[in-house]
Amino acid sequence: MDLGIVDDTGALLAYAGPLQLGAPQYPQSAWFLNATDNDHHTSVVFMGIRNQPHFIVAASREWGGRRYILRATVDFEAFTRLVENIRIGETGHAFIVNRAGDFQTQPRSDFSQCKELLLE
Repeated sequence: MDLGIVDDTGALLAYAGPLQLGAPQYPQSAWFLNATDNDHHTSVVFMGIRNQPHFIVAASREWGGRRYILRATVDFEAFTRLVENIRIGETGHAFIVNRAGDFQTQPRSDFSQCKELLLE
């Protein structure tokens, strides 16, 4: 996981994390475009410049007449291992479903018949 501050032009202003990112520019990235239009955004899982599956959770705010985005990049494989090992009570399960109803982690039971219910 890492954190970054991105300005309204898509430039990475500050970074805290394990990678040497250089000076990436994000103005055409789907997560950036969504984050600039909304106060918060969670991206789909994608490979990006890391060449590893990850997703971005971003929050944006106006300050001094400009919009700035705080973005957290989450390692999807590590997050999946964490979620798949969650036990809720004796029979509860945890899993991740995207907005289309597709499982992003492997549930321990067959919930395919519950797709509509999961999207409510």
